[in-house]
Amino acid sequence: MKLLIVESPNKIKKLKTLLDPSWEVAASVGHIRDLPRKSLGIDPLRGHKMLYEICHDKQKVVAGLRDRVQRVGKENIYLATDPDREGEAIAFHLCAALGLDFRTTPRVAFQELTKAAVTKALAAPRTVDLQLVAAQESRRAIDRLVGYRISPVLWKQLESGLSAGRVQSVALRLVVERERAIGAFTETYQFQVTGTFRTPKGDLLKAKRTQPLATEQDAEAYLNASIAKTFRVVSIETKPLTKNPPPPYATSSLQQDGVRKLKMSAKRVMEVAQKLFEAGHITYMRTDSVNLSEEAIQQATQRIRALYGEEYVEERRFKSKAGAQEAHEAIRPTHWESPAAGSTQDEQDLYDLIYRRALASQMQAARYEQTTVTIHSNVSDDEFISRAKVLLFDGYLKVYQEEADDKDDDENTTIQPVHEGDPLERKLLEARQAYTHPPKRYDQASLVSDLEKKGIGRPSTYASILSTLFYRAYVETKNAPGKSVTAVLLTLKGDTIQRKEKKEKLGAEKNKLHPTDKGQRLVGYMEEHFTQVMDYTFTAKCETLFDQVAEGKRGYKDLVPAFDRRLGIWLEATGERAGLSSPARELGQHEGHPVMIGESTYGPYLRYKDQFYKLTQPPADVTIESAIATIQAQQEERAKSLVAQVGKYYQIRRGPYGLYVTDGKVKASLPRGITAEEAATWKVEQCKQVVQDYKEWKKKQKAKAS
Repeated sequence: MKLLIVESPNKIKKLKTLLDPSWEVAASVGHIRDLPRKSLGIDPLRGHKMLYEICHDKQKVVAGLRDRVQRVGKENIYLATDPDREGEAIAFHLCAALGLDFRTTPRVAFQELTKAAVTKALAAPRTVDLQLVAAQESRRAIDRLVGYRISPVLWKQLESGLSAGRVQSVALRLVVERERAIGAFTETYQFQVTGTFRTPKGDLLKAKRTQPLATEQDAEAYLNASIAKTFRVVSIETKPLTKNPPPPYATSSLQQDGVRKLKMSAKRVMEVAQKLFEAGHITYMRTDSVNLSEEAIQQATQRIRALYGEEYVEERRFKSKAGAQEAHEAIRPTHWESPAAGSTQDEQDLYDLIYRRALASQMQAARYEQTTVTIHSNVSDDEFISRAKVLLFDGYLKVYQEEADDKDDDENTTIQPVHEGDPLERKLLEARQAYTHPPKRYDQASLVSDLEKKGIGRPSTYASILSTLFYRAYVETKNAPGKSVTAVLLTLKGDTIQRKEKKEKLGAEKNKLHPTDKGQRLVGYMEEHFTQVMDYTFTAKCETLFDQVAEGKRGYKDLVPAFDRRLGIWLEATGERAGLSSPARELGQHEGHPVMIGESTYGPYLRYKDQFYKLTQPPADVTIESAIATIQAQQEERAKSLVAQVGKYYQIRRGPYGLYVTDGKVKASLPRGITAEEAATWKVEQCKQVVQDYKEWKKKQKAKAS
């Protein structure tokens, strides 16, 4: 008997249909070992060794796997975790937790759950790739260091509960910068002139003037001057155009189409794709690659011939972008004869996209004929252009339609026959006031696209990045009403000019990403104090370094200790600017929560459950026992003085000089005459205003002193 260990229990049923009865299948249910939840878990004194422990919720899973390993024998264990760096790390941790030798335990990987793929993988096992494991550990360690070193500074300087992330914070910066650009935008306008002309045969020809006009006065003057003008065709150009199909889906492009076409979130797209993979309908869904195997190309073209004929077939081999990870295929169907698959509507819809896109990638280009007619008046520099594009052969468009951000008005229009030199009768000229529009806010699809273009993160992480931004309330999805403007339309018909006005909206949007106030404050602080972490090129360079570790060009110890030293320098500089002389460190645990100790310009402090407590002794003399005693004593004192808890962050208390409100950082006296009973009814906005007024007063006092 042999035991195949996979990640997801959802694969077990499918694999049992593909394997003979001599195989058992079990699942790790994802990661079984990780860093501790409540401490850094990285030891700088031992080469930044990662201090793993069995995940709390996987104790029973590991115990069950150990029993099965003991029953079948270590020599009969095969590891079949997912074919990516996370999967390689899980295989490594399975070896450690189950007492398996990673140097000899067979490791197999398959891109699809089909009989052929599984049989081929089992016939050619390898061992755990330690370079891929080191790449995963490097990413995990650096991300952990950023979160654990920087987040306490945010709690102290901004508000408790904030978090920093190497990729998360940079993704948030994109959203915030777009919002800033929208806020700084001032619209301008110009007048666009269009004309409708009658040909000698009586047909109507619409055209657009190539030069816009600056003001309404200019537009009116132009129309007045046009009353006496004559117009004629000066050139006709016809040329062929082709439009090639896009490559098959990689993870990021699948997420973008799933968001745009199916109105799913990026997270939902990945959940549905996971189900399709586990059911054996598609290849592995976490991939940077747009390549198809030679076998898949032959199967796809065979299907196209059967459905549409030889004239629609064109074998294509696409080049993946630089830095694509591992030798994966693009996302494609595993059975080309099946145009439908999935047990839910979401699964069926996403499979349909994957099937059509993969099939389209091996089809002929769409062919068009574009005609451009140039019209001049008898006045110099007065030029109109009429352009039309007609589809001659649909090619790949028969199965897959791309959604353009801006609709092509020329497509599938025709121009009635005209000839060079033909005179044209002016029927109508319109001068329309056209405003510039503010930048568009991101939706999930466009944010994923920009993350990929800038090399920030990896496609497999985009969904979790977006989920984190929403979970922590740094961004939200909502509508924008836009700005109302008045647009003028001047119309010349015959010899008469008419003027009309209509209201338009600039920047009106639905279901776009908006940064919250908290998200904007976080980015502002991080940009000021952690410039390097927020730099797009730095974040992208990290991905290159992780790739080099995977390729064996660098090692974990080349990256992580060096990064931690740099991070320490950044924190030290931040401490000088932000009022922190040293970052907080964990002193110990109390009732399952970490007790942190640090120093600020106001002296040493303790932090416990996001609350701060003053210390009267040097940090070096503080033990976990004395720290707990200090916390408990100050908690009792605070309880006696507490008048009201207002929201999550504000408290109104009694002090030696009367009532005051505190946000945990400053204490601001309440206005005279406010009683404790009245203060107990205060709202968050009132507390916030008092604290803000106090900060402004302190700032003015400091300015006077200097």
